[in-house]
Parts: sequence; structure tokens; C-alpha cells
Amino acid sequence: MGNRFDALPKKVQRLVKKLADIQREELTVVRARHPDMKDRMMKLIGQGDTVVNELMASKFAMEELGVCYPDSPDDLQEMGRFFLGEYALERLFAEENGEEYSEDLFYAGAYLKQGADVLADAGCNGPAGSMLDGLEGDELDRMLDRLIQDFTDTPKEGRIVPLFGEHDNRIQ
Repeated sequence: MGNRFDALPKKVQRLVKKLADIQREELTVVRARHPDMKDRMMKLIGQGDTVVNELMASKFAMEELGVCYPDSPDDLQEMGRFFLGEYALERLFAEENGEEYSEDLFYAGAYLKQGADVLADAGCNGPAGSMLDGLEGDELDRMLDRLIQDFTDTPKEGRIVPLFGEHDNRIQ
């Protein structure tokens, strides 16, 4: 790995790797479409909550990023943006120098940003504990369905606004 990831505190590196592994496992579960997919996703979300809570309680999160609430969509977005930005710079540097790079920052950042979107959609706006706290029954099912749909959505045919007299504006 390159210098962007290596510059993070060791504890944060370890947590980023754990979060990336959870994100990859969620993708595997959704792709496999097992009958117990929701149960597996609940378990993974619980594991993710634990990692995110630990990450947000780190000195790095509080002092470097100014975030600390694991159930705040804004704090999750901020940390996700940070990791995705670091990933972009790490990858660019590695590609420029013909070096290997890790996808861990990407998957951890994506996990955080997706979690922020799910919380925002569920109407969570501040500290409460975890992504699953206060959600039960239909509300929990809707959240899981949304999460699974986010993983499985395929792009739909779209339209492009015609510019300079172009007439065929369908995306193929």
C-alpha cells in the first residue's frame, strides 16, 4: 500500500480494513441471494456498527475530522468522503508510479456513505447509538430492502439534454 493509507494511525488502518471486509461480505451475500439474506445482512450490519462506533470514538475521528457520532448522517458522510478522497489520491499515486494499491479505503468509504444515506432516508439526524437502534418491524424491513436494492440496482435507460442541435438523446 502507498503512503496515504500508511499515514493513517495504525488503529484506523485496522478499522478501515475491517469495515472494507464487512462491505465486501455484504456484497457477496447480496449477490448470492440466499434465502436467509436479510438475517445475514443484519449480522453484518451489527458488525459494521461495532466497527463504525470504534472508528468514530477514535482520536483520529474527533481531532482530525471533527466527527464522533456513528448515527449521524453528516458525520458518516464526512468520514466516508475523507476515505474516498484518500483512496482516490492513493490510487492515483500508485498508478503514476506503477505500484500496487489497496481497495480498503474505497470499500470503507463506500460503506460509510451508504450508511449515511440509509440513516438519512430513515430520518435519523443525531446521536442514538447505532444504525439499527430504534428500527423494528416494517421500518427495519424497509431499511434492509433499501440497502439490498442499492446493491442490486441496475442502471436504467436515461436521457441526455440535447445540446447544439443533437437529436438522439437516449443512453444505450
